[in-house]
Amino acid sequence: MAKVFQIFVPDNTLVSRIISCETQVTELYVIDRGDKKFFADYASELNKPALYILVNRDRKQLYVGETDDSVKRLRNHEAKDFWTEAIVFHSTGIPCQLQR
Repeated sequence: MAKVFQIFVPDNTLVSRIISCETQVTELYVIDRGDKKFFADYASELNKPALYILVNRDRKQLYVGETDDSVKRLRNHEAKDFWTEAIVFHSTGIPCQLQR
């Protein structure tokens, strides 16, 4: 069964956050581009393979990529000025349990 995550940003105020579910095999990090403290605080958690999306909600632009080290890759993308937030998907390494 698929699950849908919706991210609501009140008043278009971006805040960095982590979304996870106990029974899922992924963690979802939503990171404001300017949140250097979040990058510093979670550098070890972000230092792993990931699928990521760079987002600019105002311009309705997306850039999708994959990496072996998401924190390093996001730092490389600082030169691209269009994005305002990053959505990063990491595997937790916990196998999914199917329920019937």
